[in-house]
Amino acid sequence: MKNIIRSFVFSYIALYFTQLYIGAITFGGDPIRSTAILVTGLALLNILIIPALSILGIKAKGLTFPAVHFVLTALLLYFVAPAIPGLTITGTYLPSLHILGFMLPSKHLDKTGSLVFSALLTSLVYGFLTWLSAKKK
Repeated sequence: MKNIIRSFVFSYIALYFTQLYIGAITFGGDPIRSTAILVTGLALLNILIIPALSILGIKAKGLTFPAVHFVLTALLLYFVAPAIPGLTITGTYLPSLHILGFMLPSKHLDKTGSLVFSALLTSLVYGFLTWLSAKKK
């Protein structure tokens, strides 16, 4: 039960930070309902991904898991967004980013680029939160 609640909370936080930084997902009409449906989809994906990957023989650690998680998140956003009323993925503008003296330039993204960056940031934030909450052995 604790893992299910954690997955819902982490999915919401990941979606919140994605929306805060990228802003490509717009919730029109009834935003609470649209957000709840999308968070439920992300949480179910995050709950079921590790057992599904273990059935396929893919380990849940290493670089393979984040890559698969990113692809599945992108597919979920691509196929679920049209099914949720009022939810759209739009083109956006990413501001420049300064990290340790390096500058990443600003960029205008079309709908596909916005979807890819939204899925990437959602997967990274969810993975970071999962890593923070992992029990140390």
